[in-house]
Amino acid sequence: MGTGAAVVGWRRRPAFPQEPAINTAIRRTARLTVAATACALALTTGLTACGTVKQLTAGEKIADAFDKLGDGKTFKAELSVDATADQLVAFGKAVDDPIERNAAEALADLSLTVSVSAKKPLKDVEDFKKAQAGGDYNALATSKDVDLAYEIGGKKSGKNYFDFRVVGGKGYLKVDARGVAQLTGESTAGIDEMSAALPPSFKVAKDLLDGKWISFDPALVEELSKQAESATGKAAASPSAVPSLDPKAVEGFGKALKDVFAKNVTLEDRGASAGLQQIHVSANARPIVEGFLKAAKPLVKDLPTDTPLPDSAPATVPDRKVGADVYLRDGALSHATFDIAQLTDKAGPEIHFPIRIGFGRDVPAIEAPGGATEVTKKDVEDLTKGFGEMAGGDIEDGGPTTGPGDAAPLTDAQLAELAKLGMSREQAKAMNEAGFTFEELKEFVQLKS
Repeated sequence: MGTGAAVVGWRRRPAFPQEPAINTAIRRTARLTVAATACALALTTGLTACGTVKQLTAGEKIADAFDKLGDGKTFKAELSVDATADQLVAFGKAVDDPIERNAAEALADLSLTVSVSAKKPLKDVEDFKKAQAGGDYNALATSKDVDLAYEIGGKKSGKNYFDFRVVGGKGYLKVDARGVAQLTGESTAGIDEMSAALPPSFKVAKDLLDGKWISFDPALVEELSKQAESATGKAAASPSAVPSLDPKAVEGFGKALKDVFAKNVTLEDRGASAGLQQIHVSANARPIVEGFLKAAKPLVKDLPTDTPLPDSAPATVPDRKVGADVYLRDGALSHATFDIAQLTDKAGPEIHFPIRIGFGRDVPAIEAPGGATEVTKKDVEDLTKGFGEMAGGDIEDGGPTTGPGDAAPLTDAQLAELAKLGMSREQAKAMNEAGFTFEELKEFVQLKS
């Protein structure tokens, strides 16, 4: 069997034939962490634009602390699980969703870091001001005036699992595929097999699998899409235009959300200790969620989705106060903490699952990595050609093989099941036409969630 056949054979095997319990635990806990983080961020950052809160001493301190984030040319925020492995195991047991010891140890070490840097103080960068004041993070992500970096790594181990940067309008990416496999309890043999099986035309993919930096011009993403359509010999599903939000709806959302916070948020200055000023931010969880949903309805009504916003808060949202603690040092934000255990009635007072959001100013500026393999137009053409050959089944020694383009069409029932999992009908049909089976699409969307 030739190289291409090896690649196709690898592609058609389920990525995780016997998925270890650690993967399930990590995904479940990750979903809970994201939900709780959103709540914690709402309780803290939502205050900065609320004029009513400015009348309070504690609120004024928080608002001023957020303002200081833009004084420097760099800024960093780090989200991490602040719980020990023992706390995570105990939490999983309390909520009847066990977390294996190895999964707990992995989660306790993980952190997500987002960094921003510019050539002048961030408060003078228009796109940064928009993001800070009105939540226009899309403008920040596409700004030519700032550099961005996203990193997933280990706090204690020092490992770097994922590193994505945009420096000077150019993208850079590095992934420790083998480290991620070990993190999720998988053998690295599958990574080694795929890397060895990739044909020469897949050099960029091989370098990425082997943990090397690659660099690319974002315009090549569009180029890849167009050439993939040409190589497969059939029209690809036309991507829908990126929906734009009505500026008036965005403004209305901001005003409505400020009103929700003004009516429901309570702040308490708990004094200073060891150089840190502690301010406790609390609110009844259900009115906050209800207010957010009501404010967001006009904003998202025209967005294409199979999962519209609910009319009311889920039953799992407690109808009681939850709180976060914000810590200031020298008047600037140091960090904020939130205990996820507050969100469930099953966790007793002795059960805790803290997460932490750390803030930093005057951190090292984001730099472009050296030695990155540049993705050129020829690389895109070679990759497209390689995929096209695999799709055609011209494999020596083996004759036609199962490859992209031969998956059975999805039934209405299957499309409905995928929609419930969070994949739109349009996306499911497009990926099905590209050769993904129903079972592969289910696995794909479950891994994403």
